[in-house]
Amino acid sequence: MMKLDRFVCLFFILVGSVNADSYIPRYIEGVPVVGQVVSIEEPDLRNANLYRIQHQVEVTTKAIEDGLVHRTYEEFATLHQLVTDDFWLPNPAVALPVEEEATVEKMNNYLLGLYGESSIRTSQLMSDFLSINWNGKDISFMYDLAGFLQMLLFDRVPNFMPEPPRIEKDAAFIDETPFERYMYFIAFKHPKEETPDYLDFFTSYCQTTPTWNGPMDNRSDRYDPVLYFCEK
Repeated sequence: MMKLDRFVCLFFILVGSVNADSYIPRYIEGVPVVGQVVSIEEPDLRNANLYRIQHQVEVTTKAIEDGLVHRTYEEFATLHQLVTDDFWLPNPAVALPVEEEATVEKMNNYLLGLYGESSIRTSQLMSDFLSINWNGKDISFMYDLAGFLQMLLFDRVPNFMPEPPRIEKDAAFIDETPFERYMYFIAFKHPKEETPDYLDFFTSYCQTTPTWNGPMDNRSDRYDPVLYFCEK
């Protein structure tokens, strides 16, 4: 009995320590089916209130998977403009509310109007907006010259950033997320005049990442976790 108790305690300690404080978005590939705006949440590194969108995606196995993404009003407005400007897409069936009147109910009605148009729902724009179908794993940054030129000249930048993670120390060793690959990608692809904005955005993200006790010279409180733990 004692052994079982110790095992149960160890199990809950381990489970509780994995992603206890982190938020790692799930990557999904498939076709959007339905979605809704369910709430307004506190700002993240985008420094604006966020509309929480819960949606469902039909994956290649025909199963339905649940997805989640947060978007600002500005991102909704960008989507509206891109859809309106796209010759191949119909205009949104529901007008985008002005920001001052953009309640959860009104933003949800707007989103449902987009879902109601099949060509919009299944478009690349909608996939980018919902943070699905792009993970950046096929992009070569510094492997060889051919891959680097492919990245610079031809690889597509998503119209919207992927859902950002919240990484605490409990998730320091996870694989890079689509958002992080996107950050590296646009470091090369953003227009020169937008460099200050990119640096501000990158700094905001860095401020959300974990810190460790740095070297004794006190020059930095950021430390490579692999080196840190391997040296101990």
